[in-house]
Amino acid sequence: MTVSDRERSLRFYTEALGFEADHTKAGNDDAFPELSRLLGVPGIDSVTEDLANGHQKLEMVFFRNPEARTSTGRAGHDQVGLSHLCFYVEDMAKAEEKIEECGGEIVSESKVAHDKPDGVAREYLMCTDPDGVRLLLYTGAPRLKV
Repeated sequence: MTVSDRERSLRFYTEALGFEADHTKAGNDDAFPELSRLLGVPGIDSVTEDLANGHQKLEMVFFRNPEARTSTGRAGHDQVGLSHLCFYVEDMAKAEEKIEECGGEIVSESKVAHDKPDGVAREYLMCTDPDGVRLLLYTGAPRLKV
């Protein structure tokens, strides 16, 4: 995921969602030969932060050169393309508080709770990170395969 402000986004994902910085790496043609060609970004100079929270992983990229472009729009939930990222949280109330403290926004009308389809009680909430990336958070047993 490309971010506009490395420190702000790192704070959001570590403090609000409990991720830990796992590995930092340079993103340029010296550190990764032909990265410009691979990504189609001439003269790339970036920093990548690999973040982890249990089995949940996130690659966060900050461009020093060229400057990251802002999206012209976001895909709706009924459109082909990435509409949101989804993360498991243990405590929804704590996550909501931290999201707002760290520059994110809660979509309050999106809060729902139920035990469908599998009988496990879950809470769901949509929010955005500081760059406006939509996130779906949920509680209850995570459905991760190991």
